[in-house]
Amino acid sequence: MTRYFPSTPRGALTRDDRLPARETVAGLEIGAETVAYPFAELRIARVVNDRVGGLPVVIVHQPSSDTTTAYEARVKGKGLRFKAANDEASSLVDLDTRSTWNAYGLCLEGPLKGTQLPQLIPVPEFWYAWSQFHPGTRVFAANTAKAAARKGSPVWETLTRARLPEDGEPVISVSRVSLAPAAPSAPQGTGHTHQGPVSGYILEGEVENWVDPEPLAVFRPGEFFAEPTGNLHRVLRNLQPTHVARIVIPTSTKRTPARTRSPLSELTKALRRVRRAGAESAW
Repeated sequence: MTRYFPSTPRGALTRDDRLPARETVAGLEIGAETVAYPFAELRIARVVNDRVGGLPVVIVHQPSSDTTTAYEARVKGKGLRFKAANDEASSLVDLDTRSTWNAYGLCLEGPLKGTQLPQLIPVPEFWYAWSQFHPGTRVFAANTAKAAARKGSPVWETLTRARLPEDGEPVISVSRVSLAPAAPSAPQGTGHTHQGPVSGYILEGEVENWVDPEPLAVFRPGEFFAEPTGNLHRVLRNLQPTHVARIVIPTSTKRTPARTRSPLSELTKALRRVRRAGAESAW
C-alpha cells in the first residue's frame, strides 16, 4: 500500500490502484456491502441493474449532465429490471411489466402507473476518498465485462460478500436445493438462523423468500438473495404450482469444539435415568 501524499503520517492514507485516484465514483452503501460505480462506466451503461446488501437496485446515469440517481428496484416485494428507453436514460422501461418510468423512479405509464420507487442515496466521491473509507468495496465495471465477454473470457461478478464467523474454523458448503411446487419450506411466522452468512442463487423457478428485517420478496432465475449471520429466515418457497424450483446455496458454518463432559454432569444424567426408571416401574 502506498501513501497518497508524502507529507501525511505513515498509514494515514492508503492507496487502492483499482481505479485512478481522482476518478469520480457514485458510492452506494446498503447494510454491510458497498459498491463504487465509476462515472466512466456509468456513462456507458446508463442503467445498471444490481443487488447491493441483498436488495435489488437500479442506478440511472444521464450522461450529458452526469446526473446519477438510485432506487430500490422492487414493488410489493417483486424485483424489477430496467433498461434505458432513450440515449439520455431520461426514460426507462421495466422488463417485467413493460411500464414506462422517468429517471427519478416514478412510473408514468403502464400497469404500475403512479408508483414511486424508494430512493437510495448514491454518494459522489473521488475514488481515493471512497476507497479510503470503504476498503474492499466492490467496483462496478460495465465496459470491462462487455469486453471480456466479446473475447470469450470468463466474466466474474461478485454478487454478495460477507465476513465468515471469526470464532471457530470456517467451513464452506455449496448445496443445490430443490423446492417442491408451491410448497413452503417453513410455515410463515417460524424460521431459523445460521451461524454464518448464507446466499441463494436462483437456477429455476420463482421463489418467495423472507429474511428479517427485509419484507417478503420474489426472486427469479439469475437473481439471488442474501441472509446475514443470525438474521431470522422465515420463509423460502416455490411459487410455481407445477414445476420444481432449484437454488444453489453457499453456506458458511463453524466447527464447534466437542464439549468436555464433567463427572458432575454425567452423574446428574445418571440420576435422572434412575428416577425415570423408578417412575416407570411405579406406573
